[in-house]
Amino acid sequence: MNDVPSDLRVSVRQTAPLLGDVPANRAEIEREVRAVRDGVGADLVIFPELALTGYSLAHRAREMGVDLSGAPPLDLPEDGPTALLGVVERGEDHLTYNSAVAARGRRILAVHRKRYLPTYGTFDEGRIFAPGRRSPRPFPVAPGWKAGILVCEDFWHPALSYLYALQEADVLLVLAAA
Repeated sequence: MNDVPSDLRVSVRQTAPLLGDVPANRAEIEREVRAVRDGVGADLVIFPELALTGYSLAHRAREMGVDLSGAPPLDLPEDGPTALLGVVERGEDHLTYNSAVAARGRRILAVHRKRYLPTYGTFDEGRIFAPGRRSPRPFPVAPGWKAGILVCEDFWHPALSYLYALQEADVLLVLAAA
């Protein structure tokens, strides 16, 4: 692993997103990031899987998707911490993904598309989302720290964690729905 010069300070915000209310959820996430910046001063603020939309969207997911090819779908402070949150992504390939996005200010640092989509019991993700097909890549989450991102079910499949370990990720960040 890397020589880490300092502690990684993390703030976990287990919010309860309002289903389908993107403006309210966006405002709450932005408010929480600013509160962390002004208060505890963490390097990273983590939110749940699909924090921007809520989890049980069914076939409304596509219409709530965001394009991640430019700036993040939030107004984050330039001098604030990295925010990691779950979004519905409208991919450049016209597919819909359950994604995690890491952003700081107006920059997207990393995107991970959930690869393992549960379709059993009450879960029906395989009918709503496409599985991610990109190779996982760690990203610099804070000075001296490389992080890998997983979304919920991805954590149950060790191959992704192994790929991050081979790339010398210092920490795995796993988002899950509340």
